[in-house]
Amino acid sequence: DKQKIPPEEMRKHFGGLAAEGYLDWLLRPRPVGTVAAVPLYGIEHGGEQNFHRLPWPSGCKVDPLVKLQSKHTVMHVRPSTEAGVLRLQIDDGLSIALDVDAWTVVVADARSLVELVLELLPEKARHWSIARGIVEKGPTAAREPDVVRVVAEFHKHHLQRVKSPFWPIMMRALYPR
Repeated sequence: DKQKIPPEEMRKHFGGLAAEGYLDWLLRPRPVGTVAAVPLYGIEHGGEQNFHRLPWPSGCKVDPLVKLQSKHTVMHVRPSTEAGVLRLQIDDGLSIALDVDAWTVVVADARSLVELVLELLPEKARHWSIARGIVEKGPTAAREPDVVRVVAEFHKHHLQRVKSPFWPIMMRALYPR
């Protein structure tokens, strides 16, 4: 009987047991030719009519939608053509170039900002998911003047990155729900 591999065990292959280990793994400097993909998950992304594509070579039990989306996404992956720039395929419709050094700085800054926002929030609203949501969505998501100010400064400084389709993926990987 095949055992279902727990997510913690699978995450070991991506840099650590914590979800942010995946992000750290993804943003390591990579040589030319590296491929990476983020399959979106959910019925709205298709796949439910393709259960005939479910055989998985590793033999472990994996959620069928994860398998379908992974197999669908991998067909669209293109290798990076520049060292230090990761070509990331997001589902089937989007391929973006991630400057690993620049995004590493943004990740560190975003981690620090979430911690700062957490401190600035009133005690009754002091929860990491609220702080993450404010940092992800921007200053209009906050009410406290100090929070609005620091988040606005961050978004202004990192404008190109917060407008990237990778921004919400990064924030969810940094602080999963």
